[in-house]
Amino acid sequence: EPKYFQNKLKEFFLDVNIAHKVYLRYGKQTLIWGRGYFWNPTDLISQDRKDFNDLNVRREGVYGLKMHVPFGTTYNVYGFINASGANKTKEFAYAGKFEVLLPKNIEMSVSAWTKEGYRAVYGLDFATHKLNMDWRGEISLSHGDNRHRLELQNNEYTDTEVTDEWVPRLCLGFTKMFDAGNYTDRIMV
Repeated sequence: EPKYFQNKLKEFFLDVNIAHKVYLRYGKQTLIWGRGYFWNPTDLISQDRKDFNDLNVRREGVYGLKMHVPFGTTYNVYGFINASGANKTKEFAYAGKFEVLLPKNIEMSVSAWTKEGYRAVYGLDFATHKLNMDWRGEISLSHGDNRHRLELQNNEYTDTEVTDEWVPRLCLGFTKMFDAGNYTDRIMV
């Protein structure tokens, strides 16, 4: 990406479809996978993270090809080839997601992400409305960790890598709305 466009052009893409059954989007695009409000352990596509000072700020898109195959309102299949920062095809990252609407208004999806030289990451997320509240959650799981950790060893911090254990990341949340005066859902917790 030319330096002039960095942080100025958030998205720029071309949409096409195949017989209104397979939808493709090519270019710089913002994809947000996961349900968490503050943190998304299953969003392995976005390169920049949410800003806690302004959670509504528009995030920078990534370059790639997205595929969406809907099966009515019940099932959706997504795929994404992330080409950001890649000089050759073996440096692409690949992600897939299967989303389903279950009975009793429960949305759930399973996902996977992989890239050469990295550990595969698997995800599960859900969202529903029960007990007059919106509930959401997500968990990611990888065998080993793609992030390095600093650990204190012999009074010195050492860069360590987790390689032989399962690494889960979990996020759960709920939202409750309250009326105030003559306004419906005026207060959100």
